Amino acid sequence: MKTTLLSICSYFILTSFQIEKIPIAIIDLDANGISISEVKTLTDRLRNELFYSKKFQVLEREKMEEILVEQGFQQSGCTSNECLVEAGKLINVKHIIGGSVGKVGQTYTVSLRMIDVEKGKIISIATQDYKGQIDGLLTFVIPKISKEITGESFVVTKKEIKKEKNINYNNTESVTDIDGNVYKIIKIGSQWWMAENLKVTHYRNGDAIPIIKDDEDWINHKIGGAYCVYENDYENILKYGLLYNGWVVNDKRKIAPEGWHVPSEPEWRMLIDFLGGNEKAGGRLKDQGLKYWSYPNTGASNNSGFTALPSGQRHPSRGFFNGLKMHGGWWSSTPYYSEKRLWFLELNYNQANIRMDAYHNNNGFSIRCVKDY
Repeated sequence: MKTTLLSICSYFILTSFQIEKIPIAIIDLDANGISISEVKTLTDRLRNELFYSKKFQVLEREKMEEILVEQGFQQSGCTSNECLVEAGKLINVKHIIGGSVGKVGQTYTVSLRMIDVEKGKIISIATQDYKGQIDGLLTFVIPKISKEITGESFVVTKKEIKKEKNINYNNTESVTDIDGNVYKIIKIGSQWWMAENLKVTHYRNGDAIPIIKDDEDWINHKIGGAYCVYENDYENILKYGLLYNGWVVNDKRKIAPEGWHVPSEPEWRMLIDFLGGNEKAGGRLKDQGLKYWSYPNTGASNNSGFTALPSGQRHPSRGFFNGLKMHGGWWSSTPYYSEKRLWFLELNYNQANIRMDAYHNNNGFSIRCVKDY
C-alpha cells in the first residue's frame, strides 16, 4: 500500500517539475439506461480528453483502481460529493471528476462535477443533452463537455495558412452541423470548403442516418442512405470522419449543414484546376507528412489547407474495409449515367495526381462539403 502511494506521488511530483499540471482523477460515471461497458468507454474518452488538454496530470485507470481496491473502496455508484472527496484523498489527487450518463426516451444526458479534494467544494459543473445514437456521446458530447468542465471553449480558432505565390488562400473559419460537430473551413480560390471530413449522423431535418456495422448488413443494404465507422473503431471518427454510401448524397433531406452541399463533379474539377490540374492538385490537397498517410505520401504539401486524409473505403459487395492510411475517396453529387453511380475523387499515398472516377452508391467513402454560392 505504501509503495503504491509513493509511486503515485512520485509520478505526479516528477512531472510537475517539467510542466505545472493539476493532478486529477476521473471516477467511472454512473450508468442509467446504458451498459457498464459503454459508460467505461465514455469515461476513458473523458480521461483522454483531459490528458490532451495538457492542463492536467491525469491518473491512469489502472493505478487508480489498484489503490482503491487495496483500500476496499467501491467505485461503482460513487456520485455524491462526499464519496468523490473520499476517493480523491485515497488516490492523492487535487481534483476529482464524477458524474453520470442517463437516458430518457431518445435523449442522453451527461452530467459532470469537478471537486477540489482538499476543500471538498465543487469547482465546476457541466451538463450536456444529446438526442441521437449513442455514438454521438463519444464523438461529440464527451469532447465538448470536457472543455466545459475545465473552463475551456469548444470553438475552432482561426489558423494562418502558409501561402504559395500561385494559390490564393484565406484564413480558416468554422461551420457546425446538426449534431453540433464543428468543422474548420477554408477558402480556396472562389470556393469555401470544409477542411475536415464529415461526421454527421443525421440529415438536416433531424432524421437519423442508419449506421451499419456488420459486413453482411452493408452488402444487403442495396438502397437508402447509411454510414459506418472504419473497422467499427470509434477512434477513427476523430481522425478521419465517417464513411457514407452514395445514397445519402442526393437524399432530399440533405446531409450537409444549412448553406452547404456535397460538391458536384464540376465543382471538384474547379478546385483541381485552381490547384494546378490533375498532376499537381493531389499533393496540394493531401495532409503533409506520415502521421496519417503511409510512406512515401508522394508530393504532399497541403499548401491548399484542404488537409485530405486517407480514410479508406468500405467495399460494396463484400462489406469489408480497406485502404486506411493509403487512399481516400470523396463523393460528388453528380450521377454517372444512372442514379446508382456517382462521380468521386480519389487520392493515393504513392501518387501526387488526382483520380476522378465513378463508383456504385453502395461503396463507403468520405464526404467534404462546399459552401453554397
